[in-house]
Amino acid sequence: MLPSTPYGAGVREIKAPMVLDIDSCEGMLVRNPKDTAEWGIFYNGKASPERRRFTIAHELGHFVLHRGQRQSFNCDKESVYSGIDTIRVIEREADDFASNLL
Repeated sequence: MLPSTPYGAGVREIKAPMVLDIDSCEGMLVRNPKDTAEWGIFYNGKASPERRRFTIAHELGHFVLHRGQRQSFNCDKESVYSGIDTIRVIEREADDFASNLL
């Protein structure tokens, strides 16, 4: 259970990061469709340990900063480099969050 703060409002649990077996995706943050108070972070298990740490921190950044905007964040190259300004801003903010956290 997360503390009753603005960051934890309406969230019961963030599942432990799980391996994602899709090469085209570095990571994603997904809300459980059956239980909206539960979120999961997935990461590419083939990435280096350093890359995995950054990806998990990046997805945590999406949770803290952006979870009210979308139901999921899929950080594949197509999404990240789509050229859509709002997506680029969101991704940059998650990168900055991860960099500061680590």
